[in-house]
Amino acid sequence: MRALRALIAAALATGTVLLAAPQARKGLEWRPEKGRGLALLEDGVPLWVLHFAAEDNWPYFHPLRLPGGPIMTGLSPKDHLWHRALWFSSKFINGTNFWEFRDLKDPRSEPAGRTESIGDEEVNTTDRGAAIVLTIDYRRGTEVLLKEKRRVEIEMPRPDGSYAIDWDMTFAPGGGDVELGKDTGYAGLFFRAAADWKEPRYLNSEGRTLMDVHQAPAAWIDLSGVIDREFGPLGIAILAHPGNPRFPAPWWRDRSRDDDEIAYVGTALLFPGPITLKRGSTLNLRYRVYVHKGYGEIKVLDGEFARFSRKR
Repeated sequence: MRALRALIAAALATGTVLLAAPQARKGLEWRPEKGRGLALLEDGVPLWVLHFAAEDNWPYFHPLRLPGGPIMTGLSPKDHLWHRALWFSSKFINGTNFWEFRDLKDPRSEPAGRTESIGDEEVNTTDRGAAIVLTIDYRRGTEVLLKEKRRVEIEMPRPDGSYAIDWDMTFAPGGGDVELGKDTGYAGLFFRAAADWKEPRYLNSEGRTLMDVHQAPAAWIDLSGVIDREFGPLGIAILAHPGNPRFPAPWWRDRSRDDDEIAYVGTALLFPGPITLKRGSTLNLRYRVYVHKGYGEIKVLDGEFARFSRKR
């Protein structure tokens, strides 16, 4: 963990680590849809779309891509129909499953628990990016077990095409105490890669690769690969804010084998054990999703972590 301590110290030290806010590129256009979503179009084609209609269950991003690049996200793949490309989901809340469908093979099925944006979203767009605030209920039948206020900020692509999506989520019990159950330990922010993602490479802030990143504590994790050989390698990193509980928490990746066709990575905050929210208490989680060209590199991603760590 020596490398991680040095990384945190560098992130919190004074210095000129903040980049100027990216400016809008030509050909980019906002496309909001009240109560349903927000898209950023590149020459009429979605660069990304955030869906948050109540009937979608989980709010999620799909498609998601780099400027001029292929779609990076996989939505409802046949092996895991409930995977929602880039999304946040708990698994067990007070024993109710908010993750898998009741019928694992039926695409029309739903989890026992629902994750719903309840409307009155706030959407602000400028030539520098967008900020969306959602109110989300985690509901079992008519009972709201957990409430969330989610702020998502998406910056315009930088000169190299990369961009960041920042997630700031505050959770509070809907009534009495709430237990976020461990189960296998995965729950939270996840990225499911497109089906044609090839040559997946995994890397974390401790320099671990392949299966060694699985369940290992780290400041960030990266999944890179190739979809279109002409476009070249690309990737998505998920970075945890050092103010998060249990930081540095473990991460999750597909466990089958290193050459598996399933490219999948996300947070495993509950792997050490469940978290109980007492009535009147809150839980705040902050993450950055960094969408980038090329394979993930420790130096670049450490710098991105430093910038995110300093964000207030």
